[in-house]
Amino acid sequence: MLLPGTYTLKFSAPGYKNKRKRDIVVTDGRAVRVNLKLKPLVIKTDINDDGETNASDVQLVVLAILGKSISHDPDANGDGATDTADLQLVVNAVSQG
Repeated sequence: MLLPGTYTLKFSAPGYKNKRKRDIVVTDGRAVRVNLKLKPLVIKTDINDDGETNASDVQLVVLAILGKSISHDPDANGDGATDTADLQLVVNAVSQG
């Protein structure tokens, strides 16, 4: 339960994009229901768009995590951030061949 006030809430679930809902007003003694739909994450492991996922794609994600500028979007899971979750997806795709 939340105290009365106006809130911004973040909703998340594995395999889905996070979503924020702003200006949720909670009043004393009343339940508030928030309905929304989360969009599935789109997984893209071929970072350099060469038609296959390989060590070059892993390297691009690592460089991006280290703060280096690269010419491709390294966000493999489409969540708006490049992090170890993206790296894990690309490494898994390479190991599965």
